[in-house]
Amino acid sequence: MNHSIHRVVLAVVFAVQLCRAAPALDIIVDDADAGFLSVNGLGVPIFMYHGLDSAFGFNAADFVAQMDWLAAGGFHTITLDHLKSWIQTGSPALPPKPIVLTFDDNYITIYTVAYPTLGARGFTGVNFVHTAYVGVVTSYDHADWNEINEMETSGVIFTESHTVNHVNLTTVNTTTLNNELVNSKTAIESHMPGKTCRHLSYPYGGYNTTVIARTQAAGYLTAVTTNGGVNNRSTPLFELRRYGINPDMAAATFQSSANAGLTGGVWAAGSSQSDYYGVGYHSAAAGNGQSVGWWMFTPPQTGLYMVYARWTTGAGNASGASYVVHHTDGDTGVLKDQSVNGGQWMALGQFTFSGGRQTWITLANNNAGGTVIADAIRLSSVTQVDDWHLY
Repeated sequence: MNHSIHRVVLAVVFAVQLCRAAPALDIIVDDADAGFLSVNGLGVPIFMYHGLDSAFGFNAADFVAQMDWLAAGGFHTITLDHLKSWIQTGSPALPPKPIVLTFDDNYITIYTVAYPTLGARGFTGVNFVHTAYVGVVTSYDHADWNEINEMETSGVIFTESHTVNHVNLTTVNTTTLNNELVNSKTAIESHMPGKTCRHLSYPYGGYNTTVIARTQAAGYLTAVTTNGGVNNRSTPLFELRRYGINPDMAAATFQSSANAGLTGGVWAAGSSQSDYYGVGYHSAAAGNGQSVGWWMFTPPQTGLYMVYARWTTGAGNASGASYVVHHTDGDTGVLKDQSVNGGQWMALGQFTFSGGRQTWITLANNNAGGTVIADAIRLSSVTQVDDWHLY
């Protein structure tokens, strides 16, 4: 045999043997690890911004620093559609540290400052426009329809209604009220192909029972106020609360507002039940889905993984423990009966995860039928590609 061919054949055989001999990649995240987070009173803060730069007396770099703090702290933005569904049904499951970022008045800084800043960090936001002022220069410039469509198409900033003329809806007659609500929604949908406008920001935070009724009749699904506080599963959809935020806000105030949704303490730690993994487990009583735990992890490489969960053996464990696996292709819910099979690795299914990108598995206490146990999760690679070279 030609010696060069012989060396190549041996190299290939050796490489194949290395791949075959490579151990399966296992990732285990226990409830005692830093990758586990839990909260008993989960709520979602909504931030309300307006202008972001020197024209409003702010330094745009301060806004960037705020977004850096959120990203470094593990916050994840969600859409108003997601928040609405969670309030109504408890699903889709919320990510760790959920937050909604909104911007009123469609100032040009949403395009020049917020848009690139959010996009670079994987965040999303909501642009509330008063449609009579789109692209109009008043005392400040406003984004035009081309810029608005670019932000929407990118999947970074979604545009919703702030009425037509930015009037206090509690001070106008019924005809004007209807026109402000209906015509702004129509303008957005006519200038944005394929868009359905579903959400409203009340100008000046002005609303009452009549305004809410006409907002619903106009086809909106939610409306945001200027009332402070977090949003939980009992928050009325047409009275969503928001924190007013400026780029120069004191860091402590900004950070406490972001963390305001993480209330009620963490799940109870325990070790009285048997068959736990590691040093113990965490538990929460059955409820409405506001007690949530997350196991967070970052797979080192992209591939297909078998996902397992483990819980303890104990009387009164949940007959319907609601897991959600956040994977490359979306979110998949898996219901498990924790009253049986304690102390075993029970399969949740096979899922593809992206290497180097943080993801998570959620466990919530909605309709659980007993105590929900958060112990450990494990991922075992099904397909693994090893690096090798020919020599």
